[in-house]
Amino acid sequence: MKTTTNILILVLATVMQSSLSAQVISTSGSVVVNNTSGTVIVTNTVEANSGATVQNGGTLELTDLTNAGTVEGNGTYTVAGAFTNSGTFTPGSSSITFTGSGVQTIPGVGFHNITITNAGVSSLAGTSSISGDLSVTGGTFDLTTFTANRLTLGGTFTLAASCTLRIGGDGTTLPSNFATYDFDPASRVEYYGTNQTMPGGTYENLTVDGSGTTITLSADVDVVGDLIITDGTLDLGIYTADRTTSGGTLSVGAGGSLIIGGTNPMPANYTTYTFDAASTVEFSGTNHTIGAFNFGNLTVSASGTLTLANGGTIGIAGTFTPGAGTYVTTNNTIDYNNAGAQTVAAFAYNNLSLSTSGTKTFASGTTSIAGTFSVSGATADATTNTSNINYSGTGAQTIVPMTYYGLTFSNGGTKTITGAVVVDQNMVTNAGSVIVIDVPGSLTIHGDLDNSGDFTNNGTLSMIP
Repeated sequence: MKTTTNILILVLATVMQSSLSAQVISTSGSVVVNNTSGTVIVTNTVEANSGATVQNGGTLELTDLTNAGTVEGNGTYTVAGAFTNSGTFTPGSSSITFTGSGVQTIPGVGFHNITITNAGVSSLAGTSSISGDLSVTGGTFDLTTFTANRLTLGGTFTLAASCTLRIGGDGTTLPSNFATYDFDPASRVEYYGTNQTMPGGTYENLTVDGSGTTITLSADVDVVGDLIITDGTLDLGIYTADRTTSGGTLSVGAGGSLIIGGTNPMPANYTTYTFDAASTVEFSGTNHTIGAFNFGNLTVSASGTLTLANGGTIGIAGTFTPGAGTYVTTNNTIDYNNAGAQTVAAFAYNNLSLSTSGTKTFASGTTSIAGTFSVSGATADATTNTSNINYSGTGAQTIVPMTYYGLTFSNGGTKTITGAVVVDQNMVTNAGSVIVIDVPGSLTIHGDLDNSGDFTNNGTLSMIP
């Protein structure tokens, strides 16, 4: 039914219990829906042209709603397709439900109650305000770069199981001013903007995903399920993102970074911690404790005293940048475990392990090893970057058979050579150290020997310029 008159009043009343057999309602006058029971169903489009009014006091189910005039009333709207608004939408106490199955656009207007059941993606096309409740019970609600805040404190924001809220705008945060946030444990909130501030509170599942994205906490965050950083950076600042109870996963993907500030350790209570080899975890505050995790890239820009996990193994699949802090390394091991090439940072290690495969090249400078040094499956290269290896333990140490650029023995203890050790440049033995070459061990020095310790040779010692 399509009008051609300038003024039309069409009353769809209680008698309309099932369906209006029209493809398009288009008017420059008025359409009034006041059914108190049943549903008026329009199988295509309701058009309110310029100067027209659609007043809904009942239940109106339609495919598309195009408004260039005025749409108002306290009824119920169900929109399966597009809601296009260039006029005035006055929500009153109405409820509108978006029921599409694919991509659906939600205009930036004021709503009272808004419900999204679309199994696909519903995207906000402008800033919206809400005076009632916001319910996402199907699919994904993408705020894009806009907001959907409540006008005043009150109402409920519901995010149902398997539903996702995506937040993409710089400075855009979780929809605010709701008195109750009812998020199902199987729901997810995803931040993907460039520079965003994440408010504190409880999240069921929290995701950061967006190349170049930096999400910064403004308060402590409690996570009920998983914390996933697929791409982009989550900067905790001085705050925490602990799980409320033991369980779930903390994962940082190949393009992801997690920055931990304050004096905080790694976010706690996750059962599984997964760090891609290309991911980065940075400790940026002061006086951190760094736990026994298998990191990708580990960067420490923090100051003060940095305590590595006592008795644990810290895996490095990428790079280790230790910074300038003071380290406590009691009883722990750092294991470079990528299957490919890696650079071994110049650092004062307790135990050092080079494992899996690939060539592990020592950085220039001095690398000290106070405990054990093991090479398993990998190839150690201590000559390319003119590195000096210092066996600095106060107790007994076994010297790994390999070629060294420079080699130092310090802090006493017995240093035992049982394989072929070659020193390209100089070797220094400090006072109190005891060097023992046991059969079939051999030591070949191509530079100078500066010996202030004790030497016992039961194998082969060669000085070859």
